[in-house]
Amino acid sequence: MAFSAGEREALLSGFPDEEDDEEAQLPAALTPEVLPPKPAAPENPLLGGEKIVRGRFPALEAVHGRFAQLFKQTLSRALGRAVDIEVRGTKVTPFGAYIRMLPTPSSIYLYKMRPLNGLAAFVPGQRLVFTLVEALLGGAGGLNKSMENRELTEIEHRMIDPLIGDVLNDLTEAWQGVFKIGVSFSHLEVKPERSTLALPKDPVVVSLYEAGIGQERYALTLCEPLSLLAPIRKRLERMAPGM
Repeated sequence: MAFSAGEREALLSGFPDEEDDEEAQLPAALTPEVLPPKPAAPENPLLGGEKIVRGRFPALEAVHGRFAQLFKQTLSRALGRAVDIEVRGTKVTPFGAYIRMLPTPSSIYLYKMRPLNGLAAFVPGQRLVFTLVEALLGGAGGLNKSMENRELTEIEHRMIDPLIGDVLNDLTEAWQGVFKIGVSFSHLEVKPERSTLALPKDPVVVSLYEAGIGQERYALTLCEPLSLLAPIRKRLERMAPGM
């Protein structure tokens, strides 16, 4: 999929600032899930600036980095080929702004983080989901354009469910050393506007990852409401030993 220079800049422009009006519109080009090549010196507000979580919650950054390592191994095993996973950035943004960047349909896997109260979400882009389905079927992992804007079938969901279970296990392991939690699946939402993860103006921590499979690069995110993390905020503000 080719991108113009303007689309590439819009796609890499990141999320809106924390104090941005909740009704502010995101660039339309944020919706594609295949990321263009990174510039040598990116001017990306998601990767730099005072609003970035970097340095504010070092233990949370360590969790997200550890998850990237574990998910890389899980995805490589599932596909039988080398996969690269990189954390592109983490930022606090209103939930409504985050939801507006997701296309319909999406694959929003909501999960619990016991003993914390509330839900978080793992959101692989639809292009990545269908690429995984195609690869699990024994194909090369290519994507037919007609597949991009449809929901997964029941059979496709059953195919991808074991991998989602492994992802949640990776999240559980990534949190060990910071806070002992048990991550478990809650439900799948395909329409972003119906998600009950948080209210539109509630702040959420959004972590953007980039998956590299062959020559293609895809975006996926974790979304964690600050209200969910509030009981362990002090732990997140200090680095956990050994992480």
